[in-house]
Amino acid sequence: MEIQEQGKVSFKQAFHDYWYGYVSFQGDTTRLGYWWMFIFNVIVYGVLFANAYILISHDFKRLGGIFLIIATIYYLITLIPNIAKQTRRFQNMGISLNMSIVIVIIYKLSLIFTLYGVVLMLLVSFLPAKHPKVQHYEN
Repeated sequence: MEIQEQGKVSFKQAFHDYWYGYVSFQGDTTRLGYWWMFIFNVIVYGVLFANAYILISHDFKRLGGIFLIIATIYYLITLIPNIAKQTRRFQNMGISLNMSIVIVIIYKLSLIFTLYGVVLMLLVSFLPAKHPKVQHYEN
C-alpha cells in the first residue's frame, strides 16, 4: 500500500498512515507526518523507560524488567514502520529507494551498537574489581 501524505497532516492522519503503511516503502511522508510519529514514539519510549528506571531504583526489579521487556517489544514492533517512514521521507528528498533503505539500516545498526557499547561501558565501570591490588583503590 502506497502512502500519499499531502498538505498539513494531523496527528490522527499521521498515526493512521504510520500503521497502515507498515511495510510501505514507497509514497510520501510529509515532514509534519514524520515528526508527529517521531514525537509519539519518543513519548512512549520515555514513559516505558522512566517507569522501568523508577521501579528498578526502588527495588521493584521484576516489575521494572517487565517495562524493559515491553519497551523492547515495542521497539521491535515499530522497527519496520520506522524504517518505512524514514525511507519514504528520504525519497521525498530525492534519494533513491535502495539508497534510502541502506542509509536507514546503517543508521539503525549504528544505534544498536552504540547502545550496546554504552551498556557495556556502564557495566564495566560499575562492577567491583576482583583483583586484590585494584580493590585497594576502590575502597
